[in-house]
Amino acid sequence: MKSVLKRVAELDSFEIFALFEEVFENTDNGPKLILLLNSLARPERKVFWDTLNPLGKLWLRGDSPETGFNPDADPPADPGNQQLILAETVIQSFVDRLASLVEAAKTHREGQLRDIITNREIVKATMSEFVSDQFLGVSMPSPVKEYPLNSKLIELPEPTDKVVRTSSIFQCIKQRKSHRKFTDNKLSLAELSYLLWATQGVRKFMPDKKGSFRNTPSGGARQPMETYLAINHVADLPVGIYRYLPFEHKLVFQSSVQDLQEKLSEFSFGQQFVGWCAVCFIWTAVPYRIEWRYGLEAKKDILQEAGHICQNLYLASESIHCGTCGINAYNQEKVDELIGVDGVDEMTVYLSPVGRIES
Repeated sequence: MKSVLKRVAELDSFEIFALFEEVFENTDNGPKLILLLNSLARPERKVFWDTLNPLGKLWLRGDSPETGFNPDADPPADPGNQQLILAETVIQSFVDRLASLVEAAKTHREGQLRDIITNREIVKATMSEFVSDQFLGVSMPSPVKEYPLNSKLIELPEPTDKVVRTSSIFQCIKQRKSHRKFTDNKLSLAELSYLLWATQGVRKFMPDKKGSFRNTPSGGARQPMETYLAINHVADLPVGIYRYLPFEHKLVFQSSVQDLQEKLSEFSFGQQFVGWCAVCFIWTAVPYRIEWRYGLEAKKDILQEAGHICQNLYLASESIHCGTCGINAYNQEKVDELIGVDGVDEMTVYLSPVGRIES
């Protein structure tokens, strides 16, 4: 085994993190390390893999067999001595400056730990004195987002329990789990209507429709959330981005998107199932709707409401023998751009792909 690979196999967790972050993420030299590893004979592969730190194994497995290192595979065709020499030289250069890489990684991590402590304040209830816009007599913001008059609206079937296949709430809670594998079978429009009703359906309007009470709780009934749908496999609906209109119980078509499945997977950092679903629920927050009344406490309420809504989606999906999985790992700017929001006055806060599951 080449000495540089032997050294890599002996690194501890933080050294692995510092080296691999630089090789795979900060530069484009990951393939050179994989090339070196793939040149190993089976016995050398086993020695390397048995010695390697678990974090290194996790990193080298990669997102797919095509891009990762498989310790059980036979070496591919000989890449050529010159390529191996170049790869070895490059990886050795990273190992030679491992100490500086570790120091930089530790400094970065210390900053992250400080940010974690700061973030903990978000979940605390401070209820500090705040002169709200409501107190000052500023007009209440619209409880729903408007849409252009020439928009294409899609009628949804009236929500009904006829689509429900498991009516026991006990069984739905007991069987609820995150699903990351879906079939190619389509959802019906009636099923989509039911899921939208379960998550943001209106029960009762306030006078003059200045607000609403819905199937999920909201602080002061301010309802800061909007529901967007990235639709792949729903009967009678073309692929594209839609938005739910809770007051009308309709959809408004937003845009067609080429390669939508691939984009959803890419924007969720390679989580393939996010793209390969029937429909991906994308929830945004319009903060001012709740800031108008609660000011600085709005952030806490928005996060709570996202949880309320997604849990209802879990249970409603279970009741129609579908599955979902709440997603926080996504590229904020890319998803905001995909659905057409500015990321300031409205921003994505949660994703949850839904699809049919194997019986």
